[in-house]
Amino acid sequence: TGGLELLPWKGRSAHVVTGAKQTTGENKTPRLPEEVISPLLKWSLKYISVFSAYILSARAELEALQQRQRQLIDEDRRFSHATRGQRRRDRLVAYLDKLRDSGRGVPIWTTAHNGVTRTDPVTGIETPPVNALLIHLHIGIDAQADQAQHIMLRKPTKLLMLMAINELGTEVGGMDTPVSPDPDTGKPWRTRFDPKTLLFEERMLQAACYVVCAYLTGMRDAEVQAMRSGCLEALRSEDGIVERYRIKSTVYKRRDNRGQSETWTTIEPVAKAIRVLAQLTERIRKSR
Repeated sequence: TGGLELLPWKGRSAHVVTGAKQTTGENKTPRLPEEVISPLLKWSLKYISVFSAYILSARAELEALQQRQRQLIDEDRRFSHATRGQRRRDRLVAYLDKLRDSGRGVPIWTTAHNGVTRTDPVTGIETPPVNALLIHLHIGIDAQADQAQHIMLRKPTKLLMLMAINELGTEVGGMDTPVSPDPDTGKPWRTRFDPKTLLFEERMLQAACYVVCAYLTGMRDAEVQAMRSGCLEALRSEDGIVERYRIKSTVYKRRDNRGQSETWTTIEPVAKAIRVLAQLTERIRKSR
């Protein structure tokens, strides 16, 4: 994770090492056809301008739940085994009461990612399983560390869950972050988030940022990937209006192996993509 401390192959490029022949002239690879690039760019811009706020909000919600879970687990350690069990049960009852008061169902996963499904006792329809991970976050249980505490494995809590499902029904996803309507359809662009679909949407948002930066700047792949936090600069006129945006990155083509610093002038959609990308990667950059 710290990067290479030496240049492999004595600094020669992979192109040279593999014996590939150097060609001359312009790149003759056909451009992406309009019927492909147009919807790709449209959806990428939509992810950045509309969906990103909800994806980032869902990440903040999940991190808050994880912090709350750790806090509850630490508090429970001060009590006896029997008291810890009662506290967890009380928190589960309170969580289910909250769902009831808000007219929501017991959360189930968006997809049966492990191939495990459940049969709904009311409709008989096969669905993904109960999202116990999300419920554990709410009530302060780490089932990975102590599998015996899993709410669907302990008889008292499993009975509570089955009663709640019969009464409240189920809800796909289960996180609180709302999902906005798609401006083109007026309908929600997806169901509510769960921890796994959030990871998926974060990858889609990262891909959207890449598409916008690569297509609307003319930067090469290596130059886009060489961007770092703080690479965007807004140049303003005397009255404070943004006149242009500049990106600072690294050029590698026809340079030495470590590249050369360079700037690109760009437009507002790219600036927005870079700002979103900075927010999206902040958690990962801090952890590393």
